[in-house]
Amino acid sequence: MKKGRPHKPYRTSWGENIDGLRRRSSDGRWVIVQTGKMFSEADERRAVNRFRQWQAEQKQAEITIATFRRGRRASGKRWKGLQHRILPTAQGTVRPSDYDVFAEIPEPELWAWFREQLIKRPEYVAEQVDIPEVARLANLPTPKPSPTLDEVGTLYVEKPGLSEAESKKAKTRWAEFVKAVKVRTLRELSVENVNVYGDGILETIKKKNLSPVYARQRFGLIKTVLNHSRRRGLNPDDVRHALDCCAVLVPPKARTPNPEPISREHFATLLDAADVEMKAALLLALNLCMYPSEVAALEWSEIDLAKKAVLTHRNKTSIIRVGVLWDRTVKALEAVEGNRSGFVFKSDRIHRLNDATMRKRFWRLRKACGLDGDKVQFQHIRDGAYTAAAETDVVDLAHVRALAGHSSGISDHYLARHPRIVAKAVAGIEAVYFG
Repeated sequence: MKKGRPHKPYRTSWGENIDGLRRRSSDGRWVIVQTGKMFSEADERRAVNRFRQWQAEQKQAEITIATFRRGRRASGKRWKGLQHRILPTAQGTVRPSDYDVFAEIPEPELWAWFREQLIKRPEYVAEQVDIPEVARLANLPTPKPSPTLDEVGTLYVEKPGLSEAESKKAKTRWAEFVKAVKVRTLRELSVENVNVYGDGILETIKKKNLSPVYARQRFGLIKTVLNHSRRRGLNPDDVRHALDCCAVLVPPKARTPNPEPISREHFATLLDAADVEMKAALLLALNLCMYPSEVAALEWSEIDLAKKAVLTHRNKTSIIRVGVLWDRTVKALEAVEGNRSGFVFKSDRIHRLNDATMRKRFWRLRKACGLDGDKVQFQHIRDGAYTAAAETDVVDLAHVRALAGHSSGISDHYLARHPRIVAKAVAGIEAVYFG
């Protein structure tokens, strides 16, 4: 059969090629090439829009037409169990003949057909549904499994160098977080889940009248655990998503500091009633302007009894701090039993005393002395030392900050070589409490 010349697309006055449409030069009527159907339309743009509408209807009808299945006449009888239907299509009304048999297609088979088209012809499907992203499905990488919250927590609590007390604390606080958010993986985490946890912590502070430090420590621990996973390369995208969700964990503003220096009389009462270890702990706290956790963290390697000097660092800020020991403090340390290695304060069960244990020992001592718990607290000893040192006329405030473990502007290397730079501040404290 002889074929005619290939059809050329119609070129509009605005330069667009319309394939499948032509205009007769004889009478100006428009012709749909595929069907030969003609229509009249004086406006070119309206004619093009009408043709495109026909194309859309044609594409919609393709699925309907695909439900026809070509059959074979069997002894002049029609197929049994199948229905003949008259179906509307883009070409007009079609009545199936004896050779065109209509069969209902079950939904699973229809979805299977769509799946096949997505796999084999993603560009075609993207064009039909007008969703360009469909065409890129084949190039999408296979997503990695999201780390579970339990895996993230375990990775941190088993971190090398983490003390037993810190590991236990982290495990407890992370478990509180996991229980509150009620999701299994980092990818499932959302701002709403995290807000449930955060609101619970803030409500606890309000009910029990706790310090904002309660929230700051817990919120900080959650972000620290997640950041540790990120540094270890544990699915960075999901960890970054979790950190972004946790940006809503903002602790309330800290209350205005209100130092309450311990009185000379109260300190003397505690010192007289203390046992050997507690006496050394009280004197170190006052002598070196330390909190109970800092006293508990002191190691023998940081103390030079012969030179009466201390060289350590503050755990909270990692800033070098130095101190000069009083004679009474040296004698109290020499009375502490045990070898001169490891932590100064320890027990038979653990290699060191943590902050909580040190405070409990202080509470028992305070109760034995009959002192008011609101007026006499361990941290008041540091307040008293800081105040006494700062009020000494001959002392530079930078030296007081160096003694307390604050940034002083003095080089750490210089402080490490010259710990006696804080001698006047230490003497000022001794003069107030023992002079």
